[in-house]
Amino acid sequence: MALKIYAYGFENYWRDGQNRFDFVITLVIVIGETVTLASPNGLTFLSNGEWIRYLLIARLLRLIRILMYVRNYRAFVATFLTLIPSLMPYLGTIFCVMCIYCSLGIQLFGGLVNAGNLNLEGTDLAEDDYLLFNFNDYPNGMVTLFNLLVMGNWQVWMQSYKDLTGSYWSLAYFISFYLITVLLLLNLVMAFVLEAFFAEMELEISEKCEGEDKEGSNSKSRRRSVGTKTRSQRVDILLHHMLSAELEKPECSNA
Repeated sequence: MALKIYAYGFENYWRDGQNRFDFVITLVIVIGETVTLASPNGLTFLSNGEWIRYLLIARLLRLIRILMYVRNYRAFVATFLTLIPSLMPYLGTIFCVMCIYCSLGIQLFGGLVNAGNLNLEGTDLAEDDYLLFNFNDYPNGMVTLFNLLVMGNWQVWMQSYKDLTGSYWSLAYFISFYLITVLLLLNLVMAFVLEAFFAEMELEISEKCEGEDKEGSNSKSRRRSVGTKTRSQRVDILLHHMLSAELEKPECSNA
């Protein structure tokens, strides 16, 4: 790090985000080691060398930069970051549905899963150590619903709560949550992201081909304008490219 600062100069060195990350991690390690050597019994936290190992592991995160040289990976990351504002309504809808089901789950199943409930013996919740995933309070309820959202053995919770309540109506709670959030909303988000990824790849290929075909000042000015597009303009271009097939159908029908 010292050699890079000496070679590039501190201003040029500090412009790179990877260098800043490396500088902060190295500085914290040096300060921690210095304080530990100066007063080994003064600070219990610093005298424990475990945290230094975690900081050294954090430096390995710089290897993620290598993935940015892979065109497909770079396009996927760029597409996801570009579409985050467009995905917020879908993600917000999923969050609102989870809040509604969490409040309903607390009213229906609150207090059923606890260490003193003898009815838990022999159920999958007790055998698989799923007792922490319950609807006794709001945070645990949201964590439980998140596990149901990612298909983490949702049938285990459904069958166990049916056994605890003794009613088949509890199955409607879990089945309806699966149908609304997983089959409908979550798959809609995944399809939107995948479609945007393929559209972004097609845009990159088309722009690259057009840039190679055109020469002179016109091509240079075009590439300059493409590179300076704002995020909102990039989103509009990407969405128009994704929905081009649907937009052409009304024009063909009118013709």
